[in-house]
Order: sequence, then structure tokens, then C-alpha cells
Amino acid sequence: MKLFNILLILTIGISSLSYSQQKQVSVSYSVTKEARVLDTDLIYNKTTGEKISEKEFRKLVKLNPRLNLERLYDARGNIIRYIYDPNNQNVPQRRYPYSVAPKGKPYPNFILNTTNEEQIELEKLKGKLVIVRFELFSSGLRFKQNEVEDLDQKINALDNQEEIESIIIFGVGKEEVEKGFSLANTNFKLVSDGEIFFDKYQIDRFPMTALIDKEGNLIDYFKYSEDIDFKNHF
Repeated sequence: MKLFNILLILTIGISSLSYSQQKQVSVSYSVTKEARVLDTDLIYNKTTGEKISEKEFRKLVKLNPRLNLERLYDARGNIIRYIYDPNNQNVPQRRYPYSVAPKGKPYPNFILNTTNEEQIELEKLKGKLVIVRFELFSSGLRFKQNEVEDLDQKINALDNQEEIESIIIFGVGKEEVEKGFSLANTNFKLVSDGEIFFDKYQIDRFPMTALIDKEGNLIDYFKYSEDIDFKNHF
């Protein structure tokens, strides 16, 4: 396995492709870090279908420091392949969550492990309304705990609350989640270290909440908890 460190000169444009959906999405976004490590064994040319060698990839980066690559993810958020499209190197550099799964279309499957060591898989939640809230932190002003309380109250008010699965994916570690999240008797299951799922679903605004119907299709993304009415979706 060959790893290639790409320093500041490279900004990678990404369009997500769900491993389970088997369809390509054309919108890309940019991620810039001091260093990004790519496994060059996972880079393929979209036109030829052939693997791109590390030597060839270095040449591509040298010719185009803002190289666009598509990412393919598995259900656990791991990158399984990078795709270089030589005919599509002028894609707008932005994140776009609806490109991963448009409204009314199947939401890409995920497999999550909660802070209580419970495994959750979206494909096994058919028949339930699923709430997935994306949070950067578990404490501080960026985390609107009152919104989670509001969602809990809405869930508790339902006669069929057992038909809802509610999850919060945090971008911080387990210790910080457990220290910062202080709501008792919440309906939400907590997932730590979820940055890979932010990338998979192209989430860059927080908090953001995805509502998924009983068939596994995306109903919509919601920025504010007051905009979510569960009764309309049963």
C-alpha cells in the first residue's frame, strides 16, 4: 500500500458516490488541509477504468494543483476508491449534500457504533423514521442543546415513538461527547468521531439534521428543529 502526502498545493474536489447506490454524483467540493494522505493504490482513471500509478498521479498534481477527485465510500465511511475524471476538472468547488442523495431518493447506507457500543445500520431500520443530526461539538455555543430537547419533546409526544430512531453524529471523541452532552433520558443515540460521515454526506454546516422516511429515502435536511414535524411523515 503506497501513501502519498499532498501538502498545501493540492486542493481536492470531491463528489461523493455511495457504495450501495451504484450511481455517480457530479457535484464536488473542496477540502484543504496542511497534509492529506492518499492511498495511491485506490486511485483510478474514470475514462479507462485503470488504476493510476503514484508516479502518474504526481504528474497530474504537478500539472493541476487543484485536482478534482471523486470519492467512493463504504457504509462505515471508509474511502474505497478515488476517481480521476480527466474530462471533468472544472467542477464547482463546493459541498452539496443533496448530491449524495436527492430528496425522495435512498439515503446512502451507514453503519455506526454508538458511545454505548451499539451498532446501528440504516438498511436495518426500514419501517422506522430516522433522524440523523450532525454536530461538530458536544459543548459550547455551537451545540444547540435546546434544539435536541425540542426534538425529544416532539418524539415523546407521539403515540408511536418506538417507530423513530434518533441519532447524533459528533465530530469529537467519545470522552468529549460524554462530558459535553448532559441531557438525561434522551431518545438520541450518540456517535463520536464522526468526521468521516461529514465527508461522506458532504455536511459542512452545523448543526444539520437529516430526516429519513420508513423506506430509507431522504425526506429533507433541516437547519432548525422547529421546522421538523414528525406527524406529517407517518
